[in-house]
Amino acid sequence: MKRDMELIREILLAVEADRFEGAIEKFSPEVVEKHTKLLLSEDLIVRSGVGFNGHFTTTTDLTWKGHEFIENLRQREVWNTIKTEFKDESISTMLSVAKKMAEGFAKQKLEKLLRNES
Repeated sequence: MKRDMELIREILLAVEADRFEGAIEKFSPEVVEKHTKLLLSEDLIVRSGVGFNGHFTTTTDLTWKGHEFIENLRQREVWNTIKTEFKDESISTMLSVAKKMAEGFAKQKLEKLLRNES
């Protein structure tokens, strides 16, 4: 199976919005499950079981690292670069690149703000 960054992004956004139930439209359940396992293995999401009135449910949440990654991917420039230029790289490389790019954009914005205040 080849990793699909669009699906990874969709899963992370769904988990963040508390609407991930193991399925993402346009993708087979098997592919979603394999991508979910990738995200679990990279500590971007966690699953926890909760018992309630004799029923057992599984919830999925973002980790701190998962929150950071999805925030970085929200920046259009970061997302476009990741999905085109780094799509075949490891998840850890993508995490690092997304973080560095987001920090670079933040630094540019800060410098612009500081110049405008002078």
